[in-house]
Amino acid sequence: MSFRICSLRLFETSLRTRMPFRYGIAVLTECPHVVLVAQIEVEGHMAIGVAAEHLPPRWFDKDPAKISAQEVTEMKASIQHAMAQSVGLRAKSVYRLWRDLYAAQMVWAAEAAQPSLLAHFGATLVECTAIDAFACANSARFAALMQTSALGVELGAHHPRLAGSKPADWLSHLPLSSITVRHTVGLPDPMTDDWHEQLAEHAGGDRPWHQSSDREDSTDLPRRQKSSS
Repeated sequence: MSFRICSLRLFETSLRTRMPFRYGIAVLTECPHVVLVAQIEVEGHMAIGVAAEHLPPRWFDKDPAKISAQEVTEMKASIQHAMAQSVGLRAKSVYRLWRDLYAAQMVWAAEAAQPSLLAHFGATLVECTAIDAFACANSARFAALMQTSALGVELGAHHPRLAGSKPADWLSHLPLSSITVRHTVGLPDPMTDDWHEQLAEHAGGDRPWHQSSDREDSTDLPRRQKSSS
């Protein structure tokens, strides 16, 4: 299989929390939200992959000596380095592309004295776009890709006891038909008997989430489609 990342574009907007959210040594009231869009060639066809993440300070590097803005800058640097390493990268599978990028990020982290967890934040975001684009190109869901080993995951590379096995050997044949939605409670959150009603009210009716009205740069996002190169 031929798999190549042709281009990557990063979009950013700013989000505010409904109420202060305290975790560890941080109190979050706002943070950047980024969307990464990849154009990827899969077997001679072009596909679009999309992934998104918050950039919360004190999440990866909990150094109290650093200010929040510095940590956000470092998260962006991790993403930007991963993007620079990825464009033009060619591999025989999505998994191999991730392994090559992982190795490159480790070298950068050592040279920049950055924690490995932070370094692979950028690599993971690129990996997610690659998986999304591959799924789009093959009109397949993630669960199906894992069952057929289409992503090329090599379990033996991570632990010798897994050598010779495939993800499908360890996964349920069918994906879950439902999930439990978890609401993370911050340290200062009020604990009342009607918390679930308050959550539904702030999330927009009886739904567990709502679509933001913030459309900044949304017109520049390419349509998700497969086309001939």
